[in-house]
Amino acid sequence: MREVPPPNFNDQFVKDLLNDDVKDLSQLKWIFDGKKFPEGYDFKGKMEEAIRKMDMPKVALKKFGTESMDELKNDIIKNFDNIFQVK
Repeated sequence: MREVPPPNFNDQFVKDLLNDDVKDLSQLKWIFDGKKFPEGYDFKGKMEEAIRKMDMPKVALKKFGTESMDELKNDIIKNFDNIFQVK
């Protein structure tokens, strides 16, 4: 099994957030291969934990109209099922 979230999740996700083509969170899509997870793996829990630990640049807060890192993280988690998919 590959590590989920990936070791460089913070860097990769922030890069996607700051991509000029991404205007809102609905445009972000991360797809994971569910066959690589053991039965009962808490994918959503692990990903939410990683999101809560993320360090985001202030420019990302401004881009998505949020006042704080926690607010942006909460918005990402609210949109979790649209952004992160297991196939």
